[in-house]
Amino acid sequence: SKVGESAANQLFADIQAVMLRALLAVQKVMINDKHCFELYGYDILIDADLKVWLLEVNASSSLTAETAADYDLKYNLLQDMLNLVDLEGKRDPNSNEERSGGFDLIYRDGPIEHPQNVTISSFLGTRNDNAIPSHKILKPQNLMKAQSNEKELM
Repeated sequence: SKVGESAANQLFADIQAVMLRALLAVQKVMINDKHCFELYGYDILIDADLKVWLLEVNASSSLTAETAADYDLKYNLLQDMLNLVDLEGKRDPNSNEERSGGFDLIYRDGPIEHPQNVTISSFLGTRNDNAIPSHKILKPQNLMKAQSNEKELM
């Protein structure tokens, strides 16, 4: 990394803080129904000084994929989201886990505080131990053709 681990960790913390502040700002007008959920997409700009700028928050973000890699990313995002929502009741409701798939818990009756000795407090979806490998995800034919064309160019 050009900026180092501590700067990258601070950047991720700043991104989390922006996301959290955006949600807290609208919490009184958000639908609070235990029978539904929403997946928000955040458009964030990071400038040359690593300052975080929130451009917009999208409710019901587009999940269409233009490339095989994009498809894999969104497939695993949806898989993790459905595991987190736990429609099948498989998760322990008393669990204190702070990471599930690519999702990090950042708020539980207040912002989650991490110990000082933790070098990376959030992966912001960049690390997912539950991710399904790309070769095991069945992709639409148009993306399979695009993926084989990408490999030919390399």
